[in-house]
Amino acid sequence: MLGTSPHALRLTSPVGTLDRSLVVFEAAQLVARNGVIALPDTSLFAEPAWHPDIVDLWLRRPPREMRHRRREGTWFSCLLEYAYNYYHWICEVLPRFHRVLERLPHDTRFVVPPRMAAWQWESLAAIGIERSRCEPLPVDECWQIDELYYAPPVAVCGDHDPDAARWVRDVVIRALGVQPDAGTPSRFFVTRRLTRRNVVNEAELWPMFEAAGFNDRNRDDDIRRAGETVRRGGLRSRAARCG
Repeated sequence: MLGTSPHALRLTSPVGTLDRSLVVFEAAQLVARNGVIALPDTSLFAEPAWHPDIVDLWLRRPPREMRHRRREGTWFSCLLEYAYNYYHWICEVLPRFHRVLERLPHDTRFVVPPRMAAWQWESLAAIGIERSRCEPLPVDECWQIDELYYAPPVAVCGDHDPDAARWVRDVVIRALGVQPDAGTPSRFFVTRRLTRRNVVNEAELWPMFEAAGFNDRNRDDDIRRAGETVRRGGLRSRAARCG
């Protein structure tokens, strides 16, 4: 941890990585957005939902209140709570394919969240999943899938598996054709001091990053320029608040 703990901050225990596995469910029900899986014996496989209160909310609208639809064939679930968010998609959804993608049957199709953004489709293509193999799960539907492959998140929400993160980085860099910039790579510190979700002790942290050669980025035009630097291969490291 950098800096001192702000007054009255409630610290949480380290979360860490999760055991990796790839399992197959038969005739399981899949519900939109958070990826909760209802097994034939009525038990729930709720790892993708992260928090117990999210599962409780799901239980207040169980599958019987949704439109049921049977899907034949082999599928893999990309669903995860907060998957619509850029950070959670890049750092939590994509790493689930590490050491998994090559083990899926060749005819596997992919269940994705509703209302996918362009950058999400682009990221799937970058790791080798064509859009034609994907289908969004509507928020008002519950799918019963003949054969559902499932890999849990690689780490609890807010933590990361370094090997999986590096795999995502390397695969995407190759797919986008990013070449290292001949100039000095940049270091960006993305601040949120102008938003309500800021870092409460940022004034203490920033001098540490500045001394390490980071540049401050806090406006839309700054963020866009940072993105252009990434495309050129000139980004060495970036620090930013999670969430």
